[in-house]
Amino acid sequence: MYADSPGWPWPDGAFAVIEARDLIEHLSRPVQFLAECWRVLQPGGQLRIRGPHYTCRDTHTDLTHRRGLSSESLLWAGTGKWMNPNPRPWALIEVRLIWEWPFAWMGVLNLHPMLLRLYEATPLSAIPAKAVEAVLWK
Repeated sequence: MYADSPGWPWPDGAFAVIEARDLIEHLSRPVQFLAECWRVLQPGGQLRIRGPHYTCRDTHTDLTHRRGLSSESLLWAGTGKWMNPNPRPWALIEVRLIWEWPFAWMGVLNLHPMLLRLYEATPLSAIPAKAVEAVLWK
């Protein structure tokens, strides 16, 4: 079984938490993965996603990575717009970026989503973020 395969073997609502660390950037069909997570999560369940930020050197040196992530890509995942024809947004979305020393102070940008957008849309992104994390609540 692959993470982005349709029809996972678990019943609807089987899990309270799904932890997807350093996974989604490897998938050929991340939308299918999100749909299966939605299906097997209990109401009120959490999907925790972590992957390399697109500014991180590791995003481009690991040949198995298909994509880097941004705060916007995980916010988009939380909108449910990919659930055609009936979008169902996640109830609460928390997104944050992670920087390593000596740039850990950049974490102050996590105080507001607009600050993350500012970082990603300006030359500030020359200071690479290590990863992006999100918690999506069903």
